[in-house]
Amino acid sequence: MKRKITILFFALLSLFLSAQQPSKEERVKLFVASLMRDYPKATLQDIYKTSFQDTFGPEHLVENPQSVINYLKKEMPEVKNTFPYYEFCGLDGNFVRVHLSVIKDSIVSLETLADAFVRSSKMINKNITLKDWLEDWRERCGIISQMNIELVNYEEDSLFVENLIKKGHYAWVHSPAYRENYHPHYRIIQKDIFFEEIFPLIHRKQNEK
Repeated sequence: MKRKITILFFALLSLFLSAQQPSKEERVKLFVASLMRDYPKATLQDIYKTSFQDTFGPEHLVENPQSVINYLKKEMPEVKNTFPYYEFCGLDGNFVRVHLSVIKDSIVSLETLADAFVRSSKMINKNITLKDWLEDWRERCGIISQMNIELVNYEEDSLFVENLIKKGHYAWVHSPAYRENYHPHYRIIQKDIFFEEIFPLIHRKQNEK
């Protein structure tokens, strides 16, 4: 049975191909609604995490590729087949989360994914300043607050993110509830690398089923 490709991909694709480009408000609402449908235990912390991943890419530049391979080998026993093989990080689809089940299911080799991740880490967005990012995030929060979504610890998370960015940082981890319920194990891959090198392997495997 073919794995279901995330509905978000098709929804965003249909919007991008439409004659009238959707507004940022529409895109934020679509993305957040899709995320909360797939991960109802997610919090604002998790919405923020996937947003900055899509904007900035992997959190750290990888200086030692072998360390990526070693950590992947260490992490693999914890991987559960609970995620789609891949999903876009945010509004623009600049980066893709590739779940480690692609390794577990012998679709992508550990070395191939590690190499793609290392190269993706060198493609961090340096064009947006923290000031611009703070303004962007505030706009997104304003839209999210209008959606009447019951997000646990919304006020605390909102304040924390605000202070985090003001201190010159942007990265944050998944919330405890997200980690407990969804066991996230993935790597962030730049979209061009993903579609050229990783997606064809997934597509081929899905067509075999």
